[in-house]
Amino acid sequence: MAGDAASLSALEGLMKEFFSNETSNGRKHEIEQVLHAFSSQHGSWQHCLYFLAHSADPYVCMYCLTTIETVINKQWSALAWEERAQLRTALYQLLLQRHTSVATFVRNKLVKLVVDVARLDWPHFYPDFLTNIIQLLQNADTVTLGLVFVQTSSEELISSREDLSVSRREELRRLLLQYVPQLFAILTGVLEEAQQSEGSANRRGSSTGSVGAPAVTATPPPSPTHGQPHSASPPGSLLSCMLSSGGRGSSTGVVRLALEALSHLLSWAPLGEHVSTALTSAIFYWIHAHHSVHASNTDTSLSALAMATINEIFYKKCVPNEWEDSLLGLCEQALALSHELINHIENLSEDLIEKLLDFLRLVVSQHLHRLEKSPKWLVSQLLSLLLRFTFQQPHLDGYYQCLEIWEQLLEYLQQRQNSQLNARYQEALVLLVGQVLKKMQFRQNRNELLNLDDETLDDDGETEWQRFLRESIESIAKVAELAPLHIYALVLEPWKEVCSEYTHLCSEKVVTNADLQHSVRDLASLTQAIGRFCPHFTGESFMAGIQQAQQLVQGLVAMAALATKLRPHHWSLSPSTISRNLLLVHAQVLAALKAWSHWVAQMQASSVDHALVDRLINDMVRATVALLQDHNEPSTLKHAAAHLLLTLAGTVKSSQLWNMEQVRSLYSDPLSHLQSSTQSVVRQALCSALVVVGNEDCWEERHKLMSMLLEAMTSDLRRLATSGAHNAQEAAPVISRTFRQLGELVENSQAENTWGRKLLCSSLQTCLEQSLILFPSYVSDAEVSEQVLHFFLASFGTLQVQLGATFTQQAVHTFLECFTREQLSVCLLQEKCGGVEKFLHILQLIVTQPGVAFKHFIPSSITLCMDHIYPVIVDHPAPSIKPALFQLLFSILLHKWQYFYSGQLQNASVRSEHKSELLSILNAFGQSLLQSDINVFRQNLHNLEVLNNRWKLYHKAEFCEGLLPRFLSVLLETLVNKSHALLSEDIAVAVFNMASVDFSFFFSSFLPEFLQTSEGLDDSQRVLLLRNFNNSTDLPSFTQNVSRLTNDMRCYKLCNSFLPAGSIQL
Repeated sequence: MAGDAASLSALEGLMKEFFSNETSNGRKHEIEQVLHAFSSQHGSWQHCLYFLAHSADPYVCMYCLTTIETVINKQWSALAWEERAQLRTALYQLLLQRHTSVATFVRNKLVKLVVDVARLDWPHFYPDFLTNIIQLLQNADTVTLGLVFVQTSSEELISSREDLSVSRREELRRLLLQYVPQLFAILTGVLEEAQQSEGSANRRGSSTGSVGAPAVTATPPPSPTHGQPHSASPPGSLLSCMLSSGGRGSSTGVVRLALEALSHLLSWAPLGEHVSTALTSAIFYWIHAHHSVHASNTDTSLSALAMATINEIFYKKCVPNEWEDSLLGLCEQALALSHELINHIENLSEDLIEKLLDFLRLVVSQHLHRLEKSPKWLVSQLLSLLLRFTFQQPHLDGYYQCLEIWEQLLEYLQQRQNSQLNARYQEALVLLVGQVLKKMQFRQNRNELLNLDDETLDDDGETEWQRFLRESIESIAKVAELAPLHIYALVLEPWKEVCSEYTHLCSEKVVTNADLQHSVRDLASLTQAIGRFCPHFTGESFMAGIQQAQQLVQGLVAMAALATKLRPHHWSLSPSTISRNLLLVHAQVLAALKAWSHWVAQMQASSVDHALVDRLINDMVRATVALLQDHNEPSTLKHAAAHLLLTLAGTVKSSQLWNMEQVRSLYSDPLSHLQSSTQSVVRQALCSALVVVGNEDCWEERHKLMSMLLEAMTSDLRRLATSGAHNAQEAAPVISRTFRQLGELVENSQAENTWGRKLLCSSLQTCLEQSLILFPSYVSDAEVSEQVLHFFLASFGTLQVQLGATFTQQAVHTFLECFTREQLSVCLLQEKCGGVEKFLHILQLIVTQPGVAFKHFIPSSITLCMDHIYPVIVDHPAPSIKPALFQLLFSILLHKWQYFYSGQLQNASVRSEHKSELLSILNAFGQSLLQSDINVFRQNLHNLEVLNNRWKLYHKAEFCEGLLPRFLSVLLETLVNKSHALLSEDIAVAVFNMASVDFSFFFSSFLPEFLQTSEGLDDSQRVLLLRNFNNSTDLPSFTQNVSRLTNDMRCYKLCNSFLPAGSIQL
């Protein structure tokens, strides 16, 4: 005893010294080593029990509890039965004696340790665990401790812990479920008693002044708090007895603990009679009684916690039939309370608002079909609440969340496709659109909108204003999917109003109204919204709305022509902000025309009015090209014009677009006054205008224009060659930029027909040949080789047939000669890998081609991959190269299987003609499954499954004889180690497909050997694991058995790893 007292004194001194600000880091490290050595010695837990009983120092207590926790979780099986009983009894008795005097976090830690013991011993060696908790709950002095026990037990006994076998998890859930009705009844009583106690206190407070009831707070170390005041409470109830007897918690503290326990129990326990009306009524009381942040004597966190408890019920998708009416009643009660609460939404805490949003989201996403069946038609109450809540939100995040809930509602209505039922929602949806339109217009919501930030970009590259406008417009567009013409009319009306004001401004050239700048800003917003309606007027809906669409497009074209002609954003107007708004209107009109060009394309294809279509196209081209040629226009406006031109070329596909005088002038223009991104868009448009439509009759003229375009793009490169400059450092950026632009042009050329691809290929021939001449000189330059190979990859992908086998073979031979083993060793260590990834993609394109033209590339491709590249990257991350390498190998196996098996393809007994190459590839696949890169793992596992489905890979003799057991072992070990837990289902299916080659071998030979060679298991555990794995051969049963096997193996290995050598396991 004297020795323990001296040790305790020393420990307290060490703890005080460790947490002192004056202690150096070196000394702290020494103390840590001393403490670790003490906790690691045999029997240290017995000393810790003494320290806990005789010390009030919270740091000492936490150190001792952590030491005991290690013993329980890692050494429990090694303790003698008497030692287990001693430790369990001591911890529980310590809790009973000191739960009101120790810090809250110490009490909670003690509770967790007792529950940890129960997780291992209950009910066989700890039969009175739950009985003790119920006794605590029924005693006024220990109700707080009992509530902590309930929540901790729910958390720890139901969680999927690694150190529990599947059967033990199922057993704990089943045992705890037996006590759920009794626990719910007791918790209901606790809430009702607290309610009565608070009601009595409020009545007394109304005459003598209210008495505060501070909540229990749990303060984590290293700054614990001690002692909390207690509030008076009238006698006669369990709660009042607890308070008067000197308990730690006030009524609100007890309620908080009860609600937290209920919330967690509801998260996993099924619905039943134990979720009574009395319980839900008590919970609703605490939502209502403590909701206001401005009221005195309230704890707003209680209202949010109580609402979260109600939400746990609505999280359950599966509701028993006998509980359907109860759920509807609960929903009706919650809707009524929510209506009442949002009458004073300014008084609600942010947490409560968040929980109310969760409630609405859950009802809409999971229970709306139940509300529709209600004889009271609760849907109308829901829609009314959602409308009010959407537009009374104090913050934009809440508004966005409400719009997401509306989107879920609209998706539900679209899936139902019940026009009669949807009509009952129409009034609410029309009101929604009307309110959104008001909220997004400066004329009607100026004060709020002026406070939105339109300068700072978020992580998605949007300003606060841009996100607000996008979210609002998308919500309108979603509603329009159900009633396009009706919603279109709602948006068109205010758009016409601001259009007339814009037209008047353009004619007068003076601001006649102080609010005109806001009208112009609204015009930009509403024009953006108008652009989103095009999908509802095309396709099958084309003829139904042709008149409205024609009027709108004509109006937009007229606005674009007027804006381009007058350029009002250059006028000197007051206030100055109106110029920015006018520029925004011009850009949005062009963007809307880009969207409505799809309607123009369908109009052209329908042969309804060719003259009108030609006129619209001519007017749009004139309005667009004039902006692109003007050096003084803002870049945003020119970029919008470029995208409209691209859509006219690629979507409308006017056969005369390239022949228009305004467009022809752009082919020889280097476009140096445009930003690089805008240059790229314009060139794509010019290329598309030549290749998407047409025929041989215009070959010469189109070829000439395409050549002019390419000459303009390569002018810097040709100038470099003409000057005779040989400075690679100066030439490299020019070469890189030129071939990057050429690659983007080919990649986005939209050459859909043979004639267009032939034209493009013929024009590019010189560039392709020149790139082959340059590549050997610049293969060591990572950026140049990357862009040249990107250009070739785009060319082969689009023009492989037109390029022909001869040129393709020449190009690939050139690249193969340049990528020597030494060069690859250098390239693969560079950041961009010197274009190797692009070259692998090129080879992949080639091997996928049918026929024998490129058959001779197969051996050289395999050699490149397996002898030159794979050895360099096998032990390195190489996140860009590995996927490309394995995808090429997969393509060879999938498309050139005949290279390996030229006989009967489906005959498993046929031997491979290139066995060594096949095995090296498959071994590489297997090696990749051992590494940590989940993307490569997912890709290769999927590719193996594809090869098995296509060519019966797993059945081949080469795979079965040596690789099958190894692949099975790797996949099962992956499941045991949970190194790729996200792919567990895919891995289990792959194991099934491999085992299905020969189930008898799997069950009788492989599985026993796998368990026998698995480290960390004893023989009895191996026998048990094998016995629990039944011989079912259907996919669901097999994968369930695999999951059980790997979970139990993980559990046994974890438990065994904590045992000292020579321990006896029970």
